[in-house]
Amino acid sequence: MILESMSAIDEIDKDFIEVYIKSSDFKKHETGQFTVIIGAKDQFGNEATKEVFIEVLDNTPPVFFIKIPAINLDASNIHDANELLGLIKNLLTINYTEIEITQNDYEGNETKPGVYVVTLSANTGTEWIQIQTQVRVNETIPIQTDINSTNIHNIWIIIRVTLTLIVLIVGSSILIIKRRKSIRLK
Repeated sequence: MILESMSAIDEIDKDFIEVYIKSSDFKKHETGQFTVIIGAKDQFGNEATKEVFIEVLDNTPPVFFIKIPAINLDASNIHDANELLGLIKNLLTINYTEIEITQNDYEGNETKPGVYVVTLSANTGTEWIQIQTQVRVNETIPIQTDINSTNIHNIWIIIRVTLTLIVLIVGSSILIIKRRKSIRLK
């Protein structure tokens, strides 16, 4: 990785020269300060060196998360941890020897609309990996499946008012037409 960012040029021949690590006290999995000596040698054996100082502050390896699609639930469809684990297992394409929920932001928020992170640890048989998904809780919208008597009564009132209005408009129109005809005849 260090060598990828370094290059050397022969000032006389203008040739690029391959660089190499001449010496190093760098220890891959330890924190601390290390010195790496980079060397470059031209075709005539002329060598140049450069000291590079490396400071390793953290040697914690990265954690990989397998992300799976979000789970959509509504606020009336509450799942406990075991049911949620079952839903997540159904989304996985690999069968793990062990799987457990390690972080569950959904728990305690089952009826509150929002997006909650759920993290799991799973054993592949050779290593433990992290799996992460989201649970989206949607607002429950009540569905009206029956018409009650109040709604029927309101519908009849609307029909009566509409019919009365139609009769008044037609009656008024007839009276206006008759009056105009009688005025013309005189």
